[in-house]
Amino acid sequence: MNGSEFFRSLKEGKHWNEDVASFYFSKNSIEGIRLKFTYPPLSEEQDDTFKLSGYFACFEDNELYTVIYLLGFFKIFSKNIKVYDIQNGIRFEVEMINPATEEKELLVVQFTFSNNEGYNYVQLTGIVIPPFAKFNRLSLMILSLLYLCAKDFEYDLWVVGIVNERWLNTLIHHGGIIDPDNFEDVQITRDFWVFKDDNDRHNYSLAFRTNVQEWWM
Repeated sequence: MNGSEFFRSLKEGKHWNEDVASFYFSKNSIEGIRLKFTYPPLSEEQDDTFKLSGYFACFEDNELYTVIYLLGFFKIFSKNIKVYDIQNGIRFEVEMINPATEEKELLVVQFTFSNNEGYNYVQLTGIVIPPFAKFNRLSLMILSLLYLCAKDFEYDLWVVGIVNERWLNTLIHHGGIIDPDNFEDVQITRDFWVFKDDNDRHNYSLAFRTNVQEWWM
């Protein structure tokens, strides 16, 4: 099943509840070309299986489009990815294995597509990275993909309700524009392009920590 076929299958109104769906990416597909900007290029052929749950019939094209790209990214380091249609938005739960404890921990991303009097925008309302997986650029990669997907449909991207000062400063450092009215929302104005050059991209690899405490020493 290629990206287009998967896109169509979601729009058929099927109810996915712990079902297994095959999802295929190839290096030369449009999905593969886009993803290489936030991760090293994919191999010639990659097949993976996902466990999806949720009801997708009410999703708009822009939402499904974004789901496909995020699935392609998350599958690099997870075999169990759940997508939920929550109230006024989408929730990803990506199961990750802590290498130190071998316990399952969740990476969570929530976002919503909105229209307010003709203004189209995406709000990233929540993102949680397990401690052992931090300092891998994952947050910036996810944000970059959301920005690119939003831009393709002429939507602006906002990160809202920020309470972590370090995260706020990171977004501003990368060109984000803070909302002067509340100082908790930041508009993302460009793809962060998390790799310095092609060598950086090819040499990059995820480095999940087996001892989380050493990051804080």
